[in-house]
Amino acid sequence: PLLAVRVHMCRERLCGSLLHVRRSLLLSDLHLAIKQRLHSQERKRHGVK
Repeated sequence: PLLAVRVHMCRERLCGSLLHVRRSLLLSDLHLAIKQRLHSQERKRHGVK
């Protein structure tokens, strides 16, 4: 049973790290999208295509 508990803890930790990675990836994607949108808006404002 001790081994099972250890495996369970490892799996939970793995899932947690995966979720953390996915969340950070999503955040970085969102940040990039916002940056690009702001950049395109500034371009439009300056009249440069």
